[in-house]
Amino acid sequence: MLNKKILMGILIITIAGGYCYGTFASFSSTQASKGNVFTSGTLKLKINETKDVVTAINVKPGDTDVLFESIEVTNSGSVGGHLYAAVIKGGGTEGTNSSLKSENSGKYLSDKLKLSIYQGNNNTPLTTGFLSELNVNDGSYPIDCGVLEEGNSTTFTLRYSVDLEDAGAEIEGESATFRVEFHIIQMV
Repeated sequence: MLNKKILMGILIITIAGGYCYGTFASFSSTQASKGNVFTSGTLKLKINETKDVVTAINVKPGDTDVLFESIEVTNSGSVGGHLYAAVIKGGGTEGTNSSLKSENSGKYLSDKLKLSIYQGNNNTPLTTGFLSELNVNDGSYPIDCGVLEEGNSTTFTLRYSVDLEDAGAEIEGESATFRVEFHIIQMV
């Protein structure tokens, strides 16, 4: 009798287990997405100068706020950035006319030529100073030009002056060369 009850209990548990198992059966399916790609953005400057080389001829004492060059800078990349600039002097014939220099002057054209850089329609220059003072050769970009979003452009106008009272024969026949270099850094 006891064996019959045990056997009957096992049978009931087995039937109930099978019934429960069948009740909890479900469908399932798995799929994977394909071709997921991360692509980093780009920062790229494009400069449209009016000419490859711009030369100011017959610079003389008394020249005031003379338009020298316009430079359009475009962020042709896919992300915005903060734009900076630097004036870098190099070359020219400064100091070659030593016979025209007074003993106390020791000044060259870049010491007498005042450069002003304007951005857009702003009447206040981003920077202004004598070319020799604005010159940086240390890799820094001290002129803050603000944010330049992707696809946008900004125009810089360069103007120069040579003070009538401050410059004389010591700059006669000299030349001073420079470039304006632009650098953009990703905004965080």
